[in-house]
Amino acid sequence: MADAPHDTDATPPSSARRWARILLWVLGVGVLLFLASSFAVSRLLDPDRLAGWLEPRIEEAVNRDVEVGAVEVGFLPLAVRLRTIAVSDPTGLAPRLAALDNLELRVRVLPLLRREIRVSQIRLVGLEANLRAAPDGLNNYGDFSPAEGEESDAGEEARPFALQLDAIRLSGGTIRFQSASDSLDLSITELEAVAAVSHVGGGPWVFDGDYSARVSLSGKASGEARPPLSTVPVRLRMAAETSEDFSEVTVHEGSLELEEVSLGVRGRASNLKEPVRRLELEVQARGVALADLLALLPDSVREARSMVAGGTLAGDLTVHGQLGPDAVPEVEGAVEVQSGSFRLSGMTLLENLDATLDLSADRSVRPRARGTLLGGDLDLTGAATLGAEPRVDLRVQMEPALDQIHESFLPVGLTLQGRLPSQLRVVGNPMDLASLRYWGDLGVRGLVVTHPNLGVPVRVGTGSLALEGDRATVAPTTVVLGDDPIDVRGTLTGLEGLLDGAIPDFRGSASGTRVSLVELRAEPPADTSLTYGRVAFARVGGRPVRGRSAESAAQEMGLRRPGRLPLAGQIQVALDTVLDQRGRMEDVTATLVFGPDFLQVTEAAFRRYGGRIRTTAALELGDEAEEPFSLNLVAEGVDAGAFLGETTPLGRAITGTLDLDLDVAGALDALLLPSRSSLQGSGSFSLTGGGIDPGPLGERLATFLGQPRLAAPSIRDWSTGFILSEGRILLQEARMDGAPGAPRVGGGVGLDGDLDLVTAFDLPREELGAAALERLGLPPGSTGMQMVSAVLRVGGSLMDPSVSADPRATVESVAGAVEDRAREELETAVQERQQELRERATGFLRGLLRGRDTTRAAPPDSLVPDSIRPDTIGPDTIRPDTIRPDTIRPDTVRPDTTQPDTVRRDTTRSGASGTD
Repeated sequence: MADAPHDTDATPPSSARRWARILLWVLGVGVLLFLASSFAVSRLLDPDRLAGWLEPRIEEAVNRDVEVGAVEVGFLPLAVRLRTIAVSDPTGLAPRLAALDNLELRVRVLPLLRREIRVSQIRLVGLEANLRAAPDGLNNYGDFSPAEGEESDAGEEARPFALQLDAIRLSGGTIRFQSASDSLDLSITELEAVAAVSHVGGGPWVFDGDYSARVSLSGKASGEARPPLSTVPVRLRMAAETSEDFSEVTVHEGSLELEEVSLGVRGRASNLKEPVRRLELEVQARGVALADLLALLPDSVREARSMVAGGTLAGDLTVHGQLGPDAVPEVEGAVEVQSGSFRLSGMTLLENLDATLDLSADRSVRPRARGTLLGGDLDLTGAATLGAEPRVDLRVQMEPALDQIHESFLPVGLTLQGRLPSQLRVVGNPMDLASLRYWGDLGVRGLVVTHPNLGVPVRVGTGSLALEGDRATVAPTTVVLGDDPIDVRGTLTGLEGLLDGAIPDFRGSASGTRVSLVELRAEPPADTSLTYGRVAFARVGGRPVRGRSAESAAQEMGLRRPGRLPLAGQIQVALDTVLDQRGRMEDVTATLVFGPDFLQVTEAAFRRYGGRIRTTAALELGDEAEEPFSLNLVAEGVDAGAFLGETTPLGRAITGTLDLDLDVAGALDALLLPSRSSLQGSGSFSLTGGGIDPGPLGERLATFLGQPRLAAPSIRDWSTGFILSEGRILLQEARMDGAPGAPRVGGGVGLDGDLDLVTAFDLPREELGAAALERLGLPPGSTGMQMVSAVLRVGGSLMDPSVSADPRATVESVAGAVEDRAREELETAVQERQQELRERATGFLRGLLRGRDTTRAAPPDSLVPDSIRPDTIGPDTIRPDTIRPDTIRPDTVRPDTTQPDTVRRDTTRSGASGTD
């Protein structure tokens, strides 16, 4: 039998195990030697001496003074840890350039045996950097390496401190950059970085890393805060290399992620140590969702109006050129939006939007957009230039549907229908809103406006607003209130600062044949007997009106002081007939002058109550509990009963023909009700061919004198003057011709109804009975007196008067009830305040338009519009010097403002304005 073959290549098991044991022993010995040497080195290194050795070398590396709080040496792994490091800022732009909680340098062991420190990995914890750039271009970070030619310390103590990095790790970092030239404030927080590093001596540094942080951006422009970039998570993946001195960075491949928005970036940045750098970058975006871009806005902005966006964005841009003080790189390329849409608080503002933005190297931008705006076509084209003096020239054609406006953007209950076919051109500096000029037409077609408080709709069939530079002209337009057409026209100027908060000025007119205030009101008042005059007298008299307080009645009537107005100007009103709950006014004319803080009615006139009424009134608008007002009222030949019945609590107790001239000033609260203590004024009246119906005062006089005719005396003529002061009306002594005894009356009547009057009757003795003579203090049998001068004092109140005789009083005491001198002084003061008021209001309008010439603005032929401003109106339409007329508080003689509502039909004349 042949022998089995013998395997000569096989290694006996015992031999393999022997080699394995040898290898493990070698590795173990090597590890032990490494650990022993690391431990020995770590024990031999003196931290204090190491700190003294490291500080100058770190200072040399960063070209800054460095303070190290403590130095520690770790064993596993072998590392040098520097704690509490502060880097100074020699420029003084920041308190310190940087601070670091912990810097760990992973050190190679073998070079230490040659007394060299070779760092393989750097770990930074708690970095805080403050980078600053001054307006002149000086910054505190541009010279972050030693100057050329600077040599290290000589000798043995200057052994190399080399960086042969494999990786850099950063955690918990914060970097803040502030640029004074453009007030930019950039904050990078929660900075985390992991980067692989390779470096060949004398060659570039190569980084391949992943960086993440949260970024916020804010700044200021023209003194106004720019909307900040909310704290946005940012992630950057980048493969890049830098030059040996870090003066140049080349990004081979990079991606920047902002939330869900991802951008591709590549290119080069050079001259990084100079105030002016150079950029050569390419930025790409593909299929970026507009909703993701919207998410970058602060939550407060997005949530305030529930913004929702749709569609995608794509772009290819190149950025090249210099960046620094007075240097902006050029941007070229295009950005496109496809199938864009934008919803705001449930309202579809834009949809089907396709837009392109072309950017050229000459810093010009050309936008093009087509889509649907509020249900109507939108077409936008134009051009813009950027730079020190940016300009835009945009053209827009649109036809939005008003019924597409969401109710949240309109006053409660207001509805709109119709379209606004418009062609608009905007030219000017977008950074200076006051420089913008407008040309084109804003049209109206089929406009219908309804509101729960309006009993009829407001309609405009067609109308147009022609824009010419800084003015807008309202073409003659018919506005239909129910069935009543009103012709409106006018000119609006001051558009140049409209977007910048300036106050525009409107000059126009409104005319028509008929306006029914009854039809305009959706619901008639619950109590049609309420008038403003009755409610106002109840307020100053401290009395209820028809079972309710004056305040409740005012609220029921819907009285409310207007708020601040958004424009100023003047409107001429001419109406043939105005109907209200209590009658009609005819031949109504008025001039309404207004500003942001005042209303003034001048030259108002109309026919009513069988006569004619003229008035001027003013009211200051503000946030105070009470605001000043003034009123001048002239009534000529009116029916006393009709007029006083609707404007005072006297009702129709007084009959005849009344002429009245009244000047009054005071303060009105938020319900347009006057305060008694603030009212002051003067005036005069004349009552002819009338009389006084029976009332408590007449009956008491008739009883006291035994003269039944005095209960309802007739009056042929009674003319007198009066002043209003400290809550009382002081009547100047005057004779009531035609009344029994031809009495002379003077004294005071309180606005709360109290009486302090003196009357003198000249009555034949034979007409006085014994009881009357006894009450007058005359003996019944006395002779020698054919006529008796009965001087009486009337006290109490209108509803409960008291009558007493004053035998010692003389006729002169009646004449002294109101001193002529006091009356003249008050009248003079009131007239002076009225004149001052008129001058103030005129001055406001002059100041509004000051500086405008008479040249009409023409559409510009180029991107830069004509700098000549067109005049807006004639000399008498000019704006005043002050924003609003001077005001005086209630304790003064006359306020500086005028109040249209004090001319309300219920305040100065019967039914002049109805319960409204």
